[in-house]
Amino acid sequence: MQRLILALTCAALATGAHAKEKIEQNKETVYLARDFVFVESPAIEGYLRGVSKRLLDAKGVKIDVPNVLVQSSDAFNAFTDAQGNLVISTGALRSLESEDELAALLGHELSHLILKHPQDKDAMGVLPLGLETMSSMKDAAAQSQGRSDAQATSVLWSDFIAPSWNRQQEQEADENGFELMRAAGYDPSTFGQLFSKLQAAEKKRSERMQVLKKALVVRLRAAAPAAKVQSVALSNAVTDTASEKMIDGLAAFNRSYESPDERQAHLAAYAREHRQTTRTPRPETGFSDALQIGEGVAMIALDGAALSTLDAIAHKNTTAAGTAVGPLGGDAKLPSAHLNLALGTYEQAYGKSEAGAAAAEAWMLAPRAPAQAFLWSASFKVKARDYQGALDTLESGRKRVGDSAPFLPTLISTARTSGNMQLAREYTKECRSESGNVTQKLLGSEQNSLYAECVRQLGEKPPEDAVADNVVGKARDSVFNLLRKK
Repeated sequence: MQRLILALTCAALATGAHAKEKIEQNKETVYLARDFVFVESPAIEGYLRGVSKRLLDAKGVKIDVPNVLVQSSDAFNAFTDAQGNLVISTGALRSLESEDELAALLGHELSHLILKHPQDKDAMGVLPLGLETMSSMKDAAAQSQGRSDAQATSVLWSDFIAPSWNRQQEQEADENGFELMRAAGYDPSTFGQLFSKLQAAEKKRSERMQVLKKALVVRLRAAAPAAKVQSVALSNAVTDTASEKMIDGLAAFNRSYESPDERQAHLAAYAREHRQTTRTPRPETGFSDALQIGEGVAMIALDGAALSTLDAIAHKNTTAAGTAVGPLGGDAKLPSAHLNLALGTYEQAYGKSEAGAAAAEAWMLAPRAPAQAFLWSASFKVKARDYQGALDTLESGRKRVGDSAPFLPTLISTARTSGNMQLAREYTKECRSESGNVTQKLLGSEQNSLYAECVRQLGEKPPEDAVADNVVGKARDSVFNLLRKK
């Protein structure tokens, strides 16, 4: 053990130096840090970029074609952001029935970019990446979807990250999308089909929001001691009020669509006022080749099998899990690294730890591996007592992902388990400087719950220069005082 501690202490010099490197954030950081699971499919991504380019070129729009990110999710979701990303779910791709309908969806989302709407929206300023938020997301995912893996949790994150618009902005995007479609030769009448699917998706999204609200209330109640307010009942009331305020604040970022009939009626009126004298020739569609046959449909099918596998495992249905995972097995290399999440989870759940570790490693090496891939891979190394390997994996993860918040508590616990308390304390100090969590943003607390969790993982009194007051108790005192003044 002493040799291990000595080796890790020497290695800590390099690891510590690495930890102080400025983490470079890119346009995908916000998604990878929140465990979005992305499909790697050049065929699908290329096809979506091609349709997007056709829409932009038809009207001579001088903006770059977005960076396409295909999210593995059963939810119907698509949005653009201010960083130039276009995120579209496999659930949406499975639901769309034609290239015209796809063009309606892309035309609408591209119009938000063209009209510079995303620059006015920053949902992450309201719901930053903090420990309470991450934990609440996992709790809510388990309650609403029956499981709390990365894919299930990222569905909830996408509910918030996806920008939302007021009625005027939505109507502007509908109108501009209509013009893009018409100029490119697509049939704008398919907007009607799209509006119905978006409304159904919005209903499911609202249901997930309510589950998240309940999960947040439970978590804040458990974390905040009642001693600093007059009674347990009042303590719970304060917590519930704070949580309601947070959800209500987030409501400003939630898309609130008009009914499909209202949106369709508005577009019909717009079309009558802006009649087209000449009709653009209909483009040759690649929808069938890209999404219904060949590589595209194979990828969509495998993604569906992966989601079904995770569902079956979560519900302890061994027979269903074995059937669902079948297409993912065999000796052939998986065409997308994200499929290793389902395959590795299956292997691990049914006693094949080495195969699970190999799958985690393969997922971690993907170009768009989320934080969970590195945490999962590191967990196998910790079980094998390869602590330095685990630390290296976690350090690599936070550099690749571009955010330290998901990794610091595990870095501390790993260093502590290895016996290297010096390194664990260094990570704990670093935790304090990490900004952003829901309690801090909502209630104006000076500290954050990420730091509180880091201190807990340290398992001893924190360093002198990193002592923090009880964050939730302090925050709730602030709310109590505000309510008492009213």
